[in-house]
Amino acid sequence: MWRDWFYAAAAALWLVALVNLLVAGLRLVNADESRGHLKRDLSLLELAYVAGGPGRVAATVLARMKHEGQLTLGIDGTAWVPVETAGVVDEVERAALEVANVPGRRKLAYVAARTADSWPVRKIGYRLEAEGLVIPRSVLRRYRWTWRVVWGPPSCLCL
Repeated sequence: MWRDWFYAAAAALWLVALVNLLVAGLRLVNADESRGHLKRDLSLLELAYVAGGPGRVAATVLARMKHEGQLTLGIDGTAWVPVETAGVVDEVERAALEVANVPGRRKLAYVAARTADSWPVRKIGYRLEAEGLVIPRSVLRRYRWTWRVVWGPPSCLCL
């Protein structure tokens, strides 16, 4: 007898998640189409955020710092600051230097991840969300969560 209730509750939960996926998908489409009129020129870091998100911004900053000699890369994938740098261009470079400028060496992946998660990079994302150039994180988060809830259990049953 309890099995009937179990299947009914699972079906109801799946139906609610499916409706939630539909609503989140519609919000995703509306967020993509309703805004996004460019009113100004974008900076290099804003273009990098639009092209690939926070990770692309961190990679762009680290590549620029390597090109300018502010960051040295080792063969083993470590990064360090060779000399005291006075020519910091923006806040994102300052955040990358704070992560890399510690005694010893840091792995480049660690420096890139911490730079991508820093406040200046998030501020670029919030500014672009406000202007409508990128889809808000809350909409994407809800869409991905609902997608996992809807298609996760049926895919486990197929295995």
